[in-house]
Amino acid sequence: MLSTEDKIKQKIVKLRPGQIVFTNDFHKCGSIGSVKTALHRQIKKKNLTKLARGIYTKPKFSKLLNEEILPTAEEVAQAISKRDKARILSTGLYALNQLGLSTQIPLNVVYLTDGSPRKMLANVPYNSKNHSKKLSFERKNKQTCGSSIKGNRKGKYYRTTIEYN
Repeated sequence: MLSTEDKIKQKIVKLRPGQIVFTNDFHKCGSIGSVKTALHRQIKKKNLTKLARGIYTKPKFSKLLNEEILPTAEEVAQAISKRDKARILSTGLYALNQLGLSTQIPLNVVYLTDGSPRKMLANVPYNSKNHSKKLSFERKNKQTCGSSIKGNRKGKYYRTTIEYN
């Protein structure tokens, strides 16, 4: 029978470089404490990179830059929204940049979401705020043209921001 660390190492080997995973993805490998310890050991061995609390990525190495490449804020936001089964919509300068209407790349990336608000501070920080507008999630040009959200089950609306360090 394999130890928790061996089970987690097998799962990490199967991941593609740059893929984002969460602590919950490993809950079947053992107890919460042993999973956290095993993940910490994998980070020390450089098999995983910690993006924020409970969010990890398999290192992706760039031969051109000769260093590890971290996932973008967009990739992290998409992974979180997929995990939480929430919808997100970029707004502000980031939305303009995605549409090609601006060359500015903002330090704070703002998303509207019908999921729970959150703040993520690490390599790819993430912040959420309450939002009271209605949001349309019609798939028009990367979901950036809408400006209002229909409320979640509780009738609450949230504004999510990703801030770079």
